[in-house]
Amino acid sequence: MLFTASDGIIIPMQYEYYALEGLSALMQTIDKIKSTTNTNLEITGLIRTIFDTRNNLSNEVSIQLLQYFSHKVFKTIIPRNVKLAEAPSFEQDVISYARLPKGAISYISLASEVLRKTLINQYCKNFKTRAWIGHIIRTYLPQASKLIPI
Repeated sequence: MLFTASDGIIIPMQYEYYALEGLSALMQTIDKIKSTTNTNLEITGLIRTIFDTRNNLSNEVSIQLLQYFSHKVFKTIIPRNVKLAEAPSFEQDVISYARLPKGAISYISLASEVLRKTLINQYCKNFKTRAWIGHIIRTYLPQASKLIPI
């Protein structure tokens, strides 16, 4: 139902072998939906999540994603981060739980990238909207605003 009502899908990809298998099955599902109920459905992007630099598989999966989906893969990589994993168990978002760990900064950067990449950004060319988004980031996330282009 969800794929039928949307124009785009953002796919989080974990660096595991079975994630690639699942992506293959998801691509088949998307093709079926496009051919039957929603011809506008497109992959907006793939998010590389839980990246661990110590794991060779992380690098291999990343290379394969870039090889097959180069224009669809978001540049931002979400690293494996303990604070990201702990925050939900305390019923908090990661920024409230741990201020700005590396993983939270990555998610903020990803949000900025998604806004730039999607059609929403085309509708937000109005200066006031961009100024408002910049104000929110500078006010509530002052450390992150230095790292993220607005």
